[in-house]
Amino acid sequence: MTGSVCVCVTGWHFPPATFEKLGGLAEADVYVISHRPEDAIPAAVYDHIPAERILIRPNYGYDWGCFQQFLETGIWRNYDYIVFMHDDVQILRMDFMQAAISLLSDQIILVGNGRNSERSAYHAKEGYWHAHSSWIPPIDFQYDTVRGSFFVMKRSTVAMMEQFEVMWDRRRWHVGFGNWSQRASCAKLHHLFGFPCFAFLSEEYSRSEYLLEDERGGVGRKPPDTWFGRKRFDWYKRLCWKYVVSTQINRRTIYHRALRALRKRIIDSVISRPV
Repeated sequence: MTGSVCVCVTGWHFPPATFEKLGGLAEADVYVISHRPEDAIPAAVYDHIPAERILIRPNYGYDWGCFQQFLETGIWRNYDYIVFMHDDVQILRMDFMQAAISLLSDQIILVGNGRNSERSAYHAKEGYWHAHSSWIPPIDFQYDTVRGSFFVMKRSTVAMMEQFEVMWDRRRWHVGFGNWSQRASCAKLHHLFGFPCFAFLSEEYSRSEYLLEDERGGVGRKPPDTWFGRKRFDWYKRLCWKYVVSTQINRRTIYHRALRALRKRIIDSVISRPV
């Protein structure tokens, strides 16, 4: 493998086996963006990752928030390839980075582990995923998605992308909002680079001969646990859907522009990044 590599790891579950293997990657510099405070990080992690590469950041935005917080450090600009991954991924083969990087090309700008979806038709009824994004796709837009568990990109790709489209969920309503960041970021990449521009180490969901992905540390995605929480979440999704559809239709009357602005203001009160 030619070219320098850095690895951005989300710090949340901190399984010892994963960090032991990450510490053994002589050909890459590993950085941890921890959403847990310093006193919650197991001491064993420091046996494998230098303390100066463990960065504590505010707990907003879930996994894609971690990735964006890493981009904002500017560290990635010193490397040719940037790997993004969860800390609960099981590493089965130590040459996983070389395998992924070898698939990158002028057309393939991102390589994930197991395929997350077939070519996904974007439908207006699912438009709420993009309400927070700086770019809202048209109704018939099609794109692939990659799980945040693992993917790799070139520095030039990250530079052109500029930022991930993170749903920050400042009020921490629901961990499922992390999937909104995934959808919006993947759609944006296809908008910039065309379809197809993703490749995968395996056609099997969440696994390959190199890596085995978990789902939120084995917890899975839990719905809001109260009646009020579920109603609030459903109301917010409907509001986001109406905003996206109104943006796509783009009616220009004073009434529709005012309504669109009001919806956006309410949406941002939940998703915008805390200062």
